[in-house]
Amino acid sequence: MKKIFSFAALMLCYCLVLAQQKKASVTINIAPVKVASMWTVDADNNFTKHTPDKDGMVTLEFTKSLPGMVRMGIDSPYKGSITLFLEDKDMLHIKTDFEKNSSFTGKGARNNKLLNDSQRRYLEGYNKLDAKSSTYQQIFDQWTGLIQEMLDTVKANKAILSAAFYNKQIVSLPYEKLSSAFTVAYIFTITSDSAIRKKPSETFNNKFWTMMKEVKMDENLLTNDEYKSFMAGVYPKVLRLQELNRKGKLDTDTISREQKAREEYRLVERYYTGKIRSLVMGKQLGKMLDEAKDVKILRPLLDEYTKKYATAADAKDLEATYTKVSTLAAGQVPPHFVLNSLEGKEVALKDFAGKVVYIDFWASWCGPCRGEMKNGAPQLHDRFKENKDVVFLYVSIDDSEDKWKKAIADDKIKGIHLLSTGGTNSVVAKAFNISGIPRYVLIGRDGKIVDNDATRPSEPATVTAIEKALSASAN
Repeated sequence: MKKIFSFAALMLCYCLVLAQQKKASVTINIAPVKVASMWTVDADNNFTKHTPDKDGMVTLEFTKSLPGMVRMGIDSPYKGSITLFLEDKDMLHIKTDFEKNSSFTGKGARNNKLLNDSQRRYLEGYNKLDAKSSTYQQIFDQWTGLIQEMLDTVKANKAILSAAFYNKQIVSLPYEKLSSAFTVAYIFTITSDSAIRKKPSETFNNKFWTMMKEVKMDENLLTNDEYKSFMAGVYPKVLRLQELNRKGKLDTDTISREQKAREEYRLVERYYTGKIRSLVMGKQLGKMLDEAKDVKILRPLLDEYTKKYATAADAKDLEATYTKVSTLAAGQVPPHFVLNSLEGKEVALKDFAGKVVYIDFWASWCGPCRGEMKNGAPQLHDRFKENKDVVFLYVSIDDSEDKWKKAIADDKIKGIHLLSTGGTNSVVAKAFNISGIPRYVLIGRDGKIVDNDATRPSEPATVTAIEKALSASAN
């Protein structure tokens, strides 16, 4: 009798779990476009390919990270995508060409129609921005104004939107606007086009600082990805620039990247509070470890953070990062790997023993990567074209072999090309602790790491580093 009761109780619990499981279903009709496959990237950043049936239909179910955002799209015969907001019990029906024409019906349709109409108008406006024929302030106002227009649209349609969607957008969009304000101000200070380049004091002006007063230190907002991203990635930089502005030194900021990172870390410690402070300090310290030339220098900082701010899980993760990065420091033997080349041959890192190897980690979808390849790599190659002891090794972390090959052909990239699929989770990217691209690694003739975060092809310091590696290895 006890066994029967236990079994019945177990089944009841199982049924309750099933009943409580969140689920959203999406049916996509892409018959207007003849495609062999489409893809989705869910809220947890999982990439999946899907094959339409003979009628051009794809039916999907989502049970995790609801409510949340999902991107879906196609890469052929052209690139196109749409973004969806999905929540529990949504039953969405979409007809789309993944370009300009998308219609939505079913539960969740109103949210997604407004979302995609707003994003389309934003992109149309963004594509009209012209820094050549507009002043910096005009571009600043137009760019941030596009996001403000999206926010105004959400507010005006509150009555027809779900509470979850409205509450997300009402937080996300203001912080997207603040991120855009920083981006446009920063871009104008680093552009290579001298005709439009500005001094930091001209772009980080009174209007910019007034806008940054809108930032809130609110732990309740940490559930919002855009807020968390802004507070972790943008606002520490804003605080450092604010300090320089107060001292009248915005235009004389010449310290190294490592010094900037340390200053931002201490400013977060000073101005942030509670969970936001411990979260962001942890993320910053993790990034510093990833980019460190010598991680031993960061050991005291890691110990201090662990003692004062870290949760047990944070401390464990950072300690694991420290241990891993230690194996990639200058003087260490790099991880061994064997990958297929563009010609379909197996290539191993050890094949280049006795040579200086400059590894470029990239992907076809990475704009800065391809920008360096087109604008920096040719000159770097020319500088060493007569030296057979220098190897330029390109390791792509693309998921698509076709996109990898097309990018190489389109940009006419010279060098030895290898593919390690899977993005930053690919075997080689994980082995080299690559958390973002572009990333460059310099290896000496002795087969040991010279620099695990080398300078870019366009930087004069790269030539100097390679020449020094050649000279040091020859002695």
